[in-house]
Amino acid sequence: MKRSRRKVKKICLRCEREFLSDGKFNRICGSCREINANIVASNSEVRFGVSHDSAHTD
Repeated sequence: MKRSRRKVKKICLRCEREFLSDGKFNRICGSCREINANIVASNSEVRFGVSHDSAHTD
């Protein structure tokens, strides 16, 4: 017997606003989840190249 999933009102851990949760592990609202994803994407850019540190000389 399969139970139907019921959305439950929860408080977002990031913005503290009430939202309808998709499950017991869903604790961040959709808006904050999108903001977090954009932060991760912008921080994941890695630049390779020569260091311009003036204290380091070869």
